[in-house]
Amino acid sequence: MRSILTQIATKMVEKILDYFGEGGLADICSNTKPLVDISTEFVLELVTKIIEQVDADFCDSKLRKDMKLLVQQKGVKRTVLLPMGEIQFARTVYKSKETDEYVYPIDAIIGLEERERLSKELCARLIQGAADRSYEKSSKDFASDKVTRQTVKNKIEEVGELAIKSDGRHKKVAKLDIYADEDHVAMQDGSNKQVPLVVVSEGKEADGERQKLINPIAFQGCDMSPETFFDGISAYLREEYDIDNCEIVLHSDGAKRMKKASNSFMNVTYVMDEFHIKKHLKSLCAGEIGRKYALALRTCVECGNKEGMIDIKAKMMADVENYEKTEEKIKKTKAKLREEFTYFINNWEAIEQRECGNETGSCTEAQISHILSERLSRNPMGWGKLGLNRMAMLRVYLCNGGKVSSKDVGKRRNENFELDSKNRRRRKAPPIPKVVELYQEYAQNQIGKIFDGKYDWSVFEKEDNTKGKVTGLKVLMKAYGKAKVVS
Repeated sequence: MRSILTQIATKMVEKILDYFGEGGLADICSNTKPLVDISTEFVLELVTKIIEQVDADFCDSKLRKDMKLLVQQKGVKRTVLLPMGEIQFARTVYKSKETDEYVYPIDAIIGLEERERLSKELCARLIQGAADRSYEKSSKDFASDKVTRQTVKNKIEEVGELAIKSDGRHKKVAKLDIYADEDHVAMQDGSNKQVPLVVVSEGKEADGERQKLINPIAFQGCDMSPETFFDGISAYLREEYDIDNCEIVLHSDGAKRMKKASNSFMNVTYVMDEFHIKKHLKSLCAGEIGRKYALALRTCVECGNKEGMIDIKAKMMADVENYEKTEEKIKKTKAKLREEFTYFINNWEAIEQRECGNETGSCTEAQISHILSERLSRNPMGWGKLGLNRMAMLRVYLCNGGKVSSKDVGKRRNENFELDSKNRRRRKAPPIPKVVELYQEYAQNQIGKIFDGKYDWSVFEKEDNTKGKVTGLKVLMKAYGKAKVVS
């Protein structure tokens, strides 16, 4: 083995010296690519020789005989694409006496899966690269265009759950800001899908002439119910912070699913996002009628004058017939005004908290644009359900400082195949993951701690509460019997 490696290294040095001798040194500062190509060529040759030598050593070893593997054929070729290039090596195929199956031990020794042409390290680079560029460009940048864009897409769909872990330090902070909004993504079937995004920070700090969030952490809720999504966020924050003893401010756009976040937290104050206040106010002040009342409307919002807002609504609705000429336009304008005023009145406390309170400025739209829209919805494209789910997860994971590694690759690969009538593997549509299991584990652990130290309240279970008339008392007693918890 040592002599083979020495020969390869000597050939590489000689080739580099030949390059210098041909005038390469004069251009060394501006063009080092030939040196990189020479080095890569010999490294790939070196890796190939090492693999083949290990295969030969295993064939002659006592371990192979103890495993009852019989040599069937030597020199079986296999090609694998690595991050630096392609290698082709010969290995031995064996037949197991115990299972009567054909096996390639060297493939398992060097970490290659059956029928896999790409190394896991290359797959990790393709997946991470596709988070901020197209599948095709990721293939070009990281695999020299030797991988199809469909393959890159498949690798992303096979990636395991990616989520940032909590340190479990229960950090004490005075306040947490939660910025909640959603991105609207075009689907391949022509529909539009919302991908919720939540960013939690410990406040803001100056960054030159701008401000930046302090220790931000992002969460995405693609294909999750609002309850599941926010319960997962709450579980993570309980691991990371002492949230029962800190103020929580929720910045949102007034959407119903975002308002449900308040059910998952204590000490929460709901505040309207500043961008959406201005957006709806601009819509309300549009047109001849809106311009007439624009100053009064802005004054009511800035001063928290709800009664004044309701009074202006009545005046504007009455003025519609003086400005619109047809019944259709009158009906349409009134419907628009009614919708916008309903938005303000239904969210008045949150708007007042924003305009009259002392809360930090909101940045929900900026977070949506930076984390999700840049890849999911800014350019004209249509997403499939599974591709959108995986890409949203990947974007958030990388935004949180994560990095895709070889251990994350192919975790769901076996789920994506099924055997047909001839016992051949065929790709199937995998189930869409709905939650990050890590945060579910946090929630289960927290529930377990709450239920520690139970008393035996089995006296409530001795009566069969299912017989006779079901009364409120019976339902309550049955619930107590199952809980057995000290309050």
